[in-house]
Amino acid sequence: MIATTDIHVNLLPYDYFNDRPTAGTASLAALSRLVAEARAGAGASVLLDNGDFLQGNPMGETGRAHPARAPHPAILAMNHLGYDATGLGNHEFNYGLPFLRWALSHARFPAVASNLRLIAAGGMAAPRGGRPFFRRFVLLERPLSPVLPPVRIGVIGFTPPQILQWDRRHLNGRLAADDILDTAPAAIAEARQAGAEIVIALCHSGIAPLDTLYHPEAAAAHLALVPGLDAVICGHSHRLFPVRSGPAEPGVDHARATLGDVPAVMPGANASHLGIIDLDLVHEGGTWRRVGHRVTLRPAPAGVDAGLASILDPAHRRTLRVIRRKVGRTDAPLHSHFALLGRSTALSLVAEAQARAAHLALAAAGRPAHLPLLSSIAPFKAGGNGGPDHFTDIPAGNLHLSHAADLYLFPNELAIIEIDGAGLRDWLEHAASVFARVSAGGDPAALINPDFPGYNSDMIHGLDCTIDLSVPPRHDRAGALIDRAARRVVSLSHAGREVGRDDRFLLATNSYRVSGSGGYLAGRMPQPVDIGRITLRAAIIDHLQRQSPVRPRPGPGFRLIASEGGAAILRTAPAALRHLDEIADYRPRPLPPDAEGYLPLVLTFG
Repeated sequence: MIATTDIHVNLLPYDYFNDRPTAGTASLAALSRLVAEARAGAGASVLLDNGDFLQGNPMGETGRAHPARAPHPAILAMNHLGYDATGLGNHEFNYGLPFLRWALSHARFPAVASNLRLIAAGGMAAPRGGRPFFRRFVLLERPLSPVLPPVRIGVIGFTPPQILQWDRRHLNGRLAADDILDTAPAAIAEARQAGAEIVIALCHSGIAPLDTLYHPEAAAAHLALVPGLDAVICGHSHRLFPVRSGPAEPGVDHARATLGDVPAVMPGANASHLGIIDLDLVHEGGTWRRVGHRVTLRPAPAGVDAGLASILDPAHRRTLRVIRRKVGRTDAPLHSHFALLGRSTALSLVAEAQARAAHLALAAAGRPAHLPLLSSIAPFKAGGNGGPDHFTDIPAGNLHLSHAADLYLFPNELAIIEIDGAGLRDWLEHAASVFARVSAGGDPAALINPDFPGYNSDMIHGLDCTIDLSVPPRHDRAGALIDRAARRVVSLSHAGREVGRDDRFLLATNSYRVSGSGGYLAGRMPQPVDIGRITLRAAIIDHLQRQSPVRPRPGPGFRLIASEGGAAILRTAPAALRHLDEIADYRPRPLPPDAEGYLPLVLTFG
């Protein structure tokens, strides 16, 4: 089995956000050579993708905008490589079902979605086993011997059921999504009954040890316990499995490359790696069965597939024409090197554009802002699993459409809710869970909880907030209450006045957040104001065109304190050295770059 996952339209070695060739080698055009080598070295093979291939950069956006002209560039590339099947990731649904159907109509390979069902007439979900959305399984045959029958391989696929939450505006009333573990036994049984001797699961979900609470976004290890699976291809979390130094955890064995007793692989993201699972099979009793395995991760090499580059050249040139359109100018650099500290000119610009769009939308709807309007945003590019290059870093000067895409990666829409002071405090308490606890004494540890995604760490512009890191977090990453006594938000004010529990505000945010994503307000999200549909990318472009040159300030949006002498390490981009004056109050002390290329900064709180 040869596997990719979370390609995110990273088809060519080109950074469309900064309009330049990439210094690295990761791209599907680079992996193409590894695919050919893997096929040549195997008696028989299947090439599978695990989803999130249609969204991720301006080439994907341009391909979506011109559906009548040519197939989507990701589909062109996957057809060229000869994929045998694909699963569906959550981002396949960002643009709605009609677009997804159009994109896959050009694919010369099937899409598998074992836990998704169309909504039947009358608004009821079709019963299990009823009319499927795409295919519940695929059966592939591969010859292994001139004297024995071919091996029959069943491929099943699972998409995070939270797509109904994340893309509710597109999917509500149209699609049903079942839990991965609830669906798996029936999907395996169906594939086996159809003749599958080997069953492979495309699981667009990450890996968590079995001693942790099951969550559909980290379901792969739990899925591997379902009888009847021979291999699991994982994804979604943009990590690598196995890794040489991986910790020994219940159900997760990096040394054996297994989840439970099932071989597994997760080949990173953005075409950084190719995952290969070699299964040793024997034919006994009239059937093939697995008796051994080897799993390898191969990093993308230098060089690209010239044939694929040629096929993608029209889409590449079209994308360059689009992203080079000027939309404004900035008098200050726009970066996200300190975004998780609330100090970011890039996030400040997004917050300003969002607030301005909210004012205009309310006025257009005949509902002018009758309460103070705040703007809640989160950093999409703040390192994390994306690595030290995953930061916004736009120099002062002209701004183009590529920069607008860099400032706002996703197709979220503007949303406005009415919220009280107690709700704002709860919102910020949850956001503050991104930070580890900081205490005086000992060597500084990591400031950021690696299991808390930066894109779920909201900052609210228009408020002054102080967060005490000597206090444990009140919520976990999903918003569940874990310490009722913990209160990290020790002060919260608006326009110089402390925010009271019953004070009322309007909060501009996005469709992803008000759908419940990220766990904010623990399922008590107010109904958003009806303002129509406005994408936040369009709001940013409009703001730049009307307000240029823009002069955003980096903050502070909030202040972090801890026990006197408490210190912690923020991992950021080496380019952050140019902007240390913006966090001078934390007395940043640079350390040598770490093994991943991050710049560690020792910050002192007090």
